[in-house]
Amino acid sequence: MSSLGKYFVKGHFVGQFTTNQDKVLSAGHPLPEGDEHQVNIYRGIIDQPKQIEVEEFKDAHGFYNFRKVNNIQINKSSAWPIENDRIFSMNHLKMNNVEISNVTTSDGKTRGEIRGDIIASVSELPFEKGEEKPYNPGKAAKPFNVDDNNQFSGSGDNVGGNSGNQNGDGSGTGGPNNPGGNNPGCLDFGNKLPQFRSGCNTKWLRWLLYLLLILLLLYLLATCTQIGKNIYCKIDNWKIKKELNIVNAEIDTLRTRINQTIPVAEPCGNKIDHNGTNEFWDHRYNIGTQDGLVSIFFNAVYIPDRLEVIYDGKLVAQTNDLLINGYPELNGKGFQQDSITLYFPYKYDKTKPTELLLRVIPNKDDNRTEWHIDLSCPR
Repeated sequence: MSSLGKYFVKGHFVGQFTTNQDKVLSAGHPLPEGDEHQVNIYRGIIDQPKQIEVEEFKDAHGFYNFRKVNNIQINKSSAWPIENDRIFSMNHLKMNNVEISNVTTSDGKTRGEIRGDIIASVSELPFEKGEEKPYNPGKAAKPFNVDDNNQFSGSGDNVGGNSGNQNGDGSGTGGPNNPGGNNPGCLDFGNKLPQFRSGCNTKWLRWLLYLLLILLLLYLLATCTQIGKNIYCKIDNWKIKKELNIVNAEIDTLRTRINQTIPVAEPCGNKIDHNGTNEFWDHRYNIGTQDGLVSIFFNAVYIPDRLEVIYDGKLVAQTNDLLINGYPELNGKGFQQDSITLYFPYKYDKTKPTELLLRVIPNKDDNRTEWHIDLSCPR
């Protein structure tokens, strides 16, 4: 089971989804059950986000629940701690008041737009596959204790000498080097502070003290001389560079993943011709950094189609013929017959995108439809 993220968010969600079914879903209808109807959300936006506490997240229930959804943009908000728009991963996403729209089918799959109110756990980076393993530092050593008489006691550690019970007082009851148990050991606690008895082999302790003294001198030499400081600085710089390389590699990986979710925009000033199928169509076009009026010439020919012009997530222009010959049920429904020119006054803002989204919704009842678009650049 995947872990909970760093943040918990509540807001309104709009995203794109696919299913493996080949039957068109009607707009506004709930999703049916069955494996072929399982929904895969592959991108989306959370608007009006609000940070919530983990208790509210755990108590919430969703009409639809998604274990993990990647490539979700959370827009900035006064109730959200991130200062700008960012891409995140959602875990345990719970969705209510679900609406489905713009549903199409092709290649045996159903595609469309899903929107609703959500509560989810947010991760700053996409989660890695696999479960998290708890940190296990190993079994800790048993500590020594000092009683009221300043006497040392231990549990299995050899403090008092080679005595049999090794209680730390040197009065063992027998051992490999003391069969009778009368060896008083090398430490004398008679004066409350431990002292070495005469006749004990303390050469190892002498060498240990020499080694500690050498290490102390080396430490003082390293920290108190310019040569030592330079060595320490080089070691620290090497550690910092190593950590920076790891961070930069993670940033490059994240940037690559984000770029893969961004559709490629074509330049403006193109003509688009479509003939013979009534499939849903949308495409992004780069309109640059120059202010001006963008004109979109649209010719739906005889069979009515609908054109929508979207900028920065908002519908800025659309067709709406009030009198369509031969298709009275489409009058005033946003469809267009013959030709029309739509206009969009573009003003460049470095905090907003420079892309224009064109979306054509064809007449689903007639696959002979054709349409033509001539998109100009701002001028």
